[in-house]
Amino acid sequence: KPLLTKKFIRETYGKEKYNATFYNKFCRYLFDHLHVLNNYVGQNIKIIRIFYNWLLFEKGINTGFFHKNFYVLHEEPPILTLSIEQLNFLSYDDPFDQKLKSHQQKAKEIFIVGCLTGLRISDLKRLKPQHLIYRDGNSYLNIAAQKTGYESLIKLPEFCINILKKYSGNQKQLLPVPITCRFNKYLKEICELAGWTWRIIKQLCRSR
Repeated sequence: KPLLTKKFIRETYGKEKYNATFYNKFCRYLFDHLHVLNNYVGQNIKIIRIFYNWLLFEKGINTGFFHKNFYVLHEEPPILTLSIEQLNFLSYDDPFDQKLKSHQQKAKEIFIVGCLTGLRISDLKRLKPQHLIYRDGNSYLNIAAQKTGYESLIKLPEFCINILKKYSGNQKQLLPVPITCRFNKYLKEICELAGWTWRIIKQLCRSR
């Protein structure tokens, strides 16, 4: 008697085909309809794989190991920096600022604060009123970086102070930072309006 029956083989093949179809259609939906980037798709695939593992190992539901074939896309874009002239343009060019929509103006101001303070977006999201301190007639941000854990005391230039004052009505956050993918989208829109477009090489990795 064969160890693997035709029914078992047929069901296994059906599950494998279903999971492959789901993976392809789900990724295509994210790319074509939501217009997200590879790293965002990869994060979603990681969550799905964790869920499959939870069903299998925690709940004892035999879903098979087909989710192990769900490749996680990971993109390593080059680090791009603004020149002093570009940063000054974003900061002081009023005609350009008037062309922007309200959400783009907010994103631009948040981006400028990040440039002038050296804070990552993860740290900008965490800024609260208690992180803003006053000493010797100057304003400072006192915050420990989420990624490194190092505490910093950052002296704020007048331009940053004016931006923080603009959003001082929020008692929970110093800045109205949107979610990261939306923030990146707004920055791309701003750069396109400013004419800062050029080709870059990105390295795409696939891992299981």
